[in-house]
Amino acid sequence: MRTKRLSELPWRLREFLPSGWVRDDIAEAALADDVGWIPAPVPGSVQRAVVAAGLAPDPYLGRNSLACEWMAERTWVYHIRFAAERALEGERRRLSVSGVDYAARFILNGVELGRHEGMSSGIRFDVTDVVSCDGENDLLVVLAPAPREQDQLGRTSLVRTRKSRMGYWWDFCPRLIDLGITGEIVLTTSSVLVDELQLSQSLAPDRDTGTLDLAVKLSGAVPADVEVDILRDGRVACSERTSTGEDGRAAVRLVITRPDLWWPNGQGEQALYDVRVRVGDTDAVELARTIGFRSIELAPNDGAEAGAPPYVFVVNGRRIYINGWNWVPVDALYADPQPEKVRHLLDLAARSHANLLRVNGVGCIETDEFYEECDRRGLMVWQEFLLTSSATDRKPSDDPAYLDAVVHEALAIVPRVSHHPSLVVWCAGNELEGLDRLPLDDSEPVIGALKDVATRLDRDTVWLPTSARGRQPFNGPNSIHDDPDGLHDVHGPWQYQGLEAQYELYNAGTSLFHSELGAEAITNAETARHVLPEREWAVDRLESADWRHLSAWWVRPEQWAEYFGPVDDLDRLVAATQFLQAEGVRYAIESNRRRAFRNSGSLPWQFDEPFPMLGSTAAVDYFGRPKQLYTAVRSAYAPLALSAEYDRLAWGGHAGAKFRVWAASALVQTRTGRLTATAFDGAGRMLRHTETDATIPASGSARLADVAVPLTDVAFGLFVLELEFTDAAASTVRWRAVLSSGYDLAPLVRVPETELAAELVEDGSALLVCNAGTVVAPVVRVSDARPPDAAGWLLPSDDHVTLLPGESRRIELEWRGVPAGERRIAISGLNVRTRELQPAG
Repeated sequence: MRTKRLSELPWRLREFLPSGWVRDDIAEAALADDVGWIPAPVPGSVQRAVVAAGLAPDPYLGRNSLACEWMAERTWVYHIRFAAERALEGERRRLSVSGVDYAARFILNGVELGRHEGMSSGIRFDVTDVVSCDGENDLLVVLAPAPREQDQLGRTSLVRTRKSRMGYWWDFCPRLIDLGITGEIVLTTSSVLVDELQLSQSLAPDRDTGTLDLAVKLSGAVPADVEVDILRDGRVACSERTSTGEDGRAAVRLVITRPDLWWPNGQGEQALYDVRVRVGDTDAVELARTIGFRSIELAPNDGAEAGAPPYVFVVNGRRIYINGWNWVPVDALYADPQPEKVRHLLDLAARSHANLLRVNGVGCIETDEFYEECDRRGLMVWQEFLLTSSATDRKPSDDPAYLDAVVHEALAIVPRVSHHPSLVVWCAGNELEGLDRLPLDDSEPVIGALKDVATRLDRDTVWLPTSARGRQPFNGPNSIHDDPDGLHDVHGPWQYQGLEAQYELYNAGTSLFHSELGAEAITNAETARHVLPEREWAVDRLESADWRHLSAWWVRPEQWAEYFGPVDDLDRLVAATQFLQAEGVRYAIESNRRRAFRNSGSLPWQFDEPFPMLGSTAAVDYFGRPKQLYTAVRSAYAPLALSAEYDRLAWGGHAGAKFRVWAASALVQTRTGRLTATAFDGAGRMLRHTETDATIPASGSARLADVAVPLTDVAFGLFVLELEFTDAAASTVRWRAVLSSGYDLAPLVRVPETELAAELVEDGSALLVCNAGTVVAPVVRVSDARPPDAAGWLLPSDDHVTLLPGESRRIELEWRGVPAGERRIAISGLNVRTRELQPAG
């Protein structure tokens, strides 16, 4: 077999009027002259190529995306010219295209090979009789204008495509409709070609044997030999040999005794096996896949009502509490490969102790590389098909042509990704509801059709009809009051509810699973300044056209003024809103975790973002820089985590504050030790200190103690509650929260300035920071001081720390993809002056 990767060659791109898509002479017109052609990477988006050629402004700055919307209205022609070796007798040639977005015609040497529609599947053509070996070949890919589709405020019932709706406008992404070639284009020459390859692995109930069932369909020189090897760490663990029939089909089963198991992040090793498939003899074709052996099922939640759907994830026989995130595409222009960014974001997710990512139906069926990286990190994947809700209605169409197209694409999607052990859930889509606003089930035509494909082709993965589910799919005080057992898998709220309402809501929680929740904040200050013109940096511009364009409804100046009072500095407002976002979501997750396994998991909306939004619910900004929310969730997801249950964040009018101290554990052993609870005021004066023996059960939660803190003469109106648990092995877990003794959070933004002493040590691999002043530093952030779009990232071991007067902290610094001479650290906070440090030399 010989392959020629045409996508690695220098492609070019040219624009045509929308009518170009239907022109019979489009190939002749495109190649008539060299006017208007620009370089275009493949894979890649049309928009990125046009911007790189200087023909449009950078859509990621200000409101420039408005000046790029026209591109989705045009026909675009990609062209490559290539030479081909002469084929040997009996050899066939195949042109394989793994992805286009969205509709395309393929023309080779003036012959139209065919058309394709759909962003989640590929297409192949037999070009044996079309490729020329005597000269150069001209391949053109003609992209149609983007289809008309519904934005977030539209109607799900009117959706007729299988294209990501995110780019048509969503509250986390302005309108920027991706067009381009999303996958590789390869010319294969061989006497035998692989038409289908399906892998399905399973684990016996006693987990003593793992089975791989492999089915292959070949064309060309058949019958043909098929050899399959399973390797672990380079060593062959199992092998089988067979031959196809005259129809080119063969099936083989391989069994491994006592396989190493694949575990979710934090639960054990991510054992992976390499599958090597060789077909044919003298002109052999070799294919490789990675698999893992694990079992997955959903068990009933503790105390759930009869008939409630189960949401306790059981992996390899062990109940796993879900620490997750909602994942969206890393870029609005997702045709442009960004493997380093994907790996960085997945590393951040794994470092946050997450074990599951929900790939929402508003986004994409992700790339092969995404699932491979999740396999390696133990990040389970809940994958939804491209169906999602809308503001006006949420019921998918039952048009027969639409259903046929959805099924056709699903038949390509499921076999492509089902062999990944990280894939544990197939779900039809996000927030699919009937006209009564109750969640739809498998009886809905499109949901039933997708279930049939997913469960038939992937027998080792859980199926869900939609998310949320239950008689009360929205998490709110009225739902809990009216029907506490009707909250099964719930969504919302996505905004901080208030200084008391946030805590009233989550203290009363009854949900079985919480697959969307969030709170809003402004992005990192350096990101805001990078994407905005300088005139928009003032706080009084929050309701300008630029801010609204890049924040939808997530910037809330009136609510923030109610919480904080007037704030006239952007850096301080950013820190304040991120504090509130982090506090609100952290508390929600801790509250859910305190109810394990009545509640079996939380998935904050959202982890990443595809566009540099000014206001959003994201934990990590577009450039891969974490907000305080990320740090807070990471703390809440720790394998052994302390928390406090309380009734309000601002305690004005109360002589004291009361706290119920809890612990949650994902560990398989019970821990005993000593619990201390200490409260300090804003000057570091101790308000309360208690100690007690404590036992933390394995894989669950427990209330450990109650603490009352007197609130008389609280310096600067702020106090810090610190919890510590030290076990018999002297391992210590710490938790802190910053609260107000006033009626609002004005003390947080008015706390007097304190002085930080900071020093880089060990050649810049660690930072020593000390609060050298007399006032608490509620939030100290350690960040990359370079421009947000600079290549590479800083990963501090700790961030957004609270430092009492005189307290020091050592923070390890890990740089990725940043040359030593370019590394610069910024230290900032609510009441500290921003300063920069750079390693010597």
